[in-house]
Amino acid sequence: MTREQILWGLGINLFSLIVGATLAPLFKRVWEVVRTPGPLSPRDRGKLVEYIGTMEYELNRVEHFIQHPKDLYLLLFRLAMITVASSALAFTIYVAQPSFLGPFVGIEVVALLFVPLVVSLISIYIAYRFSDENIRTYRDAVRQRIEEARAKLG
Repeated sequence: MTREQILWGLGINLFSLIVGATLAPLFKRVWEVVRTPGPLSPRDRGKLVEYIGTMEYELNRVEHFIQHPKDLYLLLFRLAMITVASSALAFTIYVAQPSFLGPFVGIEVVALLFVPLVVSLISIYIAYRFSDENIRTYRDAVRQRIEEARAKLG
């Protein structure tokens, strides 16, 4: 690079720094205007009210599980029974290959094994979320979401 190119580069960089420093307060004000939320439309207010209702239902459900932990065990037992029944049905179809299903492809077994897999993952998630150490944290998080939504609602 020649000396002239270096000086032009430094001059352009210096000019950019001066313009940036001069316009920084303006950019800050523009950024604040962009970040402030506008008023809620009736549709958004309706969605927010619906969200609050859903969260209140979830809060009532969590409170119920805190007060009656046997109901949580019954829920997990029902999910376990769905898993066992689906697995048994898939095994029966695989072994018996009933004629009313038509030619055996194996897709029936795969579909029926997909149900216990999903239900097992849901059971693990529910057991984790509603464990003794996490259920109160989850309840507090739901309460916080409700309060934030009510604050947005005004």
